[in-house]
Amino acid sequence: MAAGGLDRDSTGYETSAGINLEVTDLIGGDAFIGYYNQRYEADGFSDHGGLGFGANLYWNLTTLSTLRFELERAVSETVQPGASGYLSTLAGIELEHELLRNLLLIAGTRYTFRDYQEVDREERLWQYHVGANYMLNRHLYLRLRAVHRAQQATGGGRAFTQPFVEQSIVLQY
Repeated sequence: MAAGGLDRDSTGYETSAGINLEVTDLIGGDAFIGYYNQRYEADGFSDHGGLGFGANLYWNLTTLSTLRFELERAVSETVQPGASGYLSTLAGIELEHELLRNLLLIAGTRYTFRDYQEVDREERLWQYHVGANYMLNRHLYLRLRAVHRAQQATGGGRAFTQPFVEQSIVLQY
């Protein structure tokens, strides 16, 4: 039970088909399309289903610079009073440049649109970032990013502006 006494239990599924493609030596990525369905146990929540899709594509502009594109649509859960979940659509672009063999400079932006179900609420979130990855070896790197987020919202959503700096140690294999 969530706040307000609503049972937010649900069952759902998502089915999709996708491809991993390499169009040329310079362009490639992954893409999928599918269908999702979510059924909620609470009487006040209607079932939701629809088209889901996504893509992560890259374009090697030069041997040192890569442009990345992302697109995704998915259903997500929420604890927003009166809402069963929201449909999220995300689009982004990022430029990565290898300044040195072990130093990558990165700049990008993302736009996310969230459409809440059962309530009249929408959120539009813009995110901008610049940063650097310092590669210690093939599997470990240090990341430093400056991020700026700005959200506009309707229907009781919160509008905000949030600048911050993040640092992390990333292990990948």
